[in-house]
Amino acid sequence: MHDECGSVSAITLAGGSMMIGACAFAVDLGMVYLAKRDLQNAADAAAVTAVSTMDTGSAAGVAELIEKRGDEDITVESIEPGKYARLASVDLDDRFTADNVSPTAARVTLSRPVPLYFAQVFSGKETTTVMATATAARLDRAAFQVGSRLGALSGGVPNALLSALAGEDLQLTVNDFSSLEGTTIDVLDFADAVRDKADLSGETYGEVFAEEMPLNEVIEALAGATPQDSTKTLVLSLAEKMGTQTVTLADMIDLGPYAQTDFNEGTGKITVDAATLLRGAIEYASEDGYDVQTNLTIAGVSNTKLRLVGGNPVATSPLMTVTDSDDVVLRTGRIRLYLETNVAASISGIASMKVPLYAELASAEAKLSDIQCAGTTGDGVTLAVTPSIGTVALASADADDIGDLTDEPALEYATLANIVGVKVQGKAVLELGGTEAKSVHFSKAEIAAKTTKSVATDDAVTALASSLIDDVSLQVTTGGLNLTPTSLIQSQAATALLAVAPTLDSVINTATRTMGVRLGIADTRVNAMNCGLPTLVA
Repeated sequence: MHDECGSVSAITLAGGSMMIGACAFAVDLGMVYLAKRDLQNAADAAAVTAVSTMDTGSAAGVAELIEKRGDEDITVESIEPGKYARLASVDLDDRFTADNVSPTAARVTLSRPVPLYFAQVFSGKETTTVMATATAARLDRAAFQVGSRLGALSGGVPNALLSALAGEDLQLTVNDFSSLEGTTIDVLDFADAVRDKADLSGETYGEVFAEEMPLNEVIEALAGATPQDSTKTLVLSLAEKMGTQTVTLADMIDLGPYAQTDFNEGTGKITVDAATLLRGAIEYASEDGYDVQTNLTIAGVSNTKLRLVGGNPVATSPLMTVTDSDDVVLRTGRIRLYLETNVAASISGIASMKVPLYAELASAEAKLSDIQCAGTTGDGVTLAVTPSIGTVALASADADDIGDLTDEPALEYATLANIVGVKVQGKAVLELGGTEAKSVHFSKAEIAAKTTKSVATDDAVTALASSLIDDVSLQVTTGGLNLTPTSLIQSQAATALLAVAPTLDSVINTATRTMGVRLGIADTRVNAMNCGLPTLVA
């Protein structure tokens, strides 16, 4: 027999060494794991701090945080400001984008050395470096509107126009309009109400909005999404007066990325006022557009007839669009207006003149440009606003041409008076241009005060009728003779027109604002601003 005791001792020694080495590595790996976990906690806190202090200095804020933690060995590798896309359609790894322009997110990377107690025998290194990265984002929100200022209107023009659109007397007062305009509706809350009304449980918001719904049920759903009880009661009363003509809400509101979801996170980011939704639903229920004609009773003038023509809104841009970048764009409609009224005149043989006014108004648009939450005087919301452009004229236009939105009507000299051999004709045309968006800023104080700001084209005028009458070209003919523009009759006619100009301006402004648009001017207001709290997103 051979003596194997020495072999056993050698094997035992080798095995023991391996076990000691494994234990050593386990100790070091445990130290690295604990250090990595602690560093990740620090990175998470640093990312939140970076977003919180973004407007005053993220680097200083993160440095102060690390100092308070007592982590002298932590190194800040990078602090990247940027934006974070909270969209299911974007891969998680691609949602953060570095951007120094109005950032609302930050990605922070930290490092620290970890001492090696046993592994250095094998690696030759006394320490190893661990890294940790975290991303935090802040969701800032603002609710805004573009278009009408119904609360400032008077008289029965708004009710007459919307009633004519709806085909039923809505019996709306100025206070009713003011209440609707001042009520902010969360569009996804509205979508939930529509889904419940149509019994479409489980469908995405895009599928819900793609369904045809009776107008009265759409307005009932609007009432369901209305937060104030008094306004909810008002909207329900309006729903009872609406017809059953159908509306496809997807034509009116393009939900963009939100069309693919069926869950409302309750962020309240996509909002619009109740007046805009009401008017939009009525308009979009008119498959062939609308051609509204109504008689008005206006102090200072007589026999006033108003005609409003709007094309099929489905063929144009939606009233609201949510872009892939989560921006909200609001638009007004495009309309034609023809106003014909009689004004008193003190002209030989002429007691009154018939004055026709024509206006063509393109769509206005507003888009959220920036939200500043710095806690400084620069706080607030900035909108990019494109005012409506178009044409206004004192002129005669063929009735059929006015109703044909595919072509421009011919604007001719209008016969203002033709009695006892005296004919007075006049014409003036005012074109407004300029399609560049303009920035308008609302401070926190202005938002709280519900301040409305008007954004105008460079050549906009507020008194349209007055401007037209100032520039009107008058022709006076009597007994077959053409008199010069400086004649007595011409002067008397001009005086009569100037006297009634403010009244005509009031009628034009009331009618166009009711439909949510003004020529050369866009009225905008920010209803709410919410600076979100930073939260970890990655």
